Amino acid sequence: MVPLRRDPESNHEVAKFESPRQSVQRYAFNLNTHNAYQGLRKIRSSLRENGKALTGSEVADGLVNYSARREEYINELQEMIRFNKLEKLDVD
Repeated sequence: MVPLRRDPESNHEVAKFESPRQSVQRYAFNLNTHNAYQGLRKIRSSLRENGKALTGSEVADGLVNYSARREEYINELQEMIRFNKLEKLDVD
């Protein structure tokens, strides 16, 4: 579906899902397959290859194409991770 307040120059759309689980599955699939998130996958792969923990803050750097706000979005996301002390949820 097309967002009501979409910028006239934009072409993105929004999907509707039957359940939160379905939306999370589609989000994970998108991150793992779409060309826009190749950087995220490279970061993840590099961390794994070097035996380092996958941290939300580091992997967030690969989301530069997720938002039109680009680096501003990543900075805000990383600040939310710090503020909410979400580092404790990172995978070893």
